[in-house]
Amino acid sequence: MKKTTAQQIADYQRGAARSRALQLRMQADGQTVAAEIAAESVDANLDAINTLTAIEQGDQQ
Repeated sequence: MKKTTAQQIADYQRGAARSRALQLRMQADGQTVAAEIAAESVDANLDAINTLTAIEQGDQQ
C-alpha cells in the first residue's frame, strides 16, 4: 500500500528525531565522528521533509 505524503513526512520526522537523539548521545560520549554521521542523517531527513512539503503544497495549489 502506497503511503500518503503526510505519512512519508511523519516517517522522516521520526527518523530525524532518532538521528538527533543518537547525535546527542554520541557527542556526550565523545564520539565525534559518529555524532557527525548522525548529524548528516538528521540533515538528510530534514531535506526529505522539505522536499515532500514543497511537493504537497504544490499539489494543493
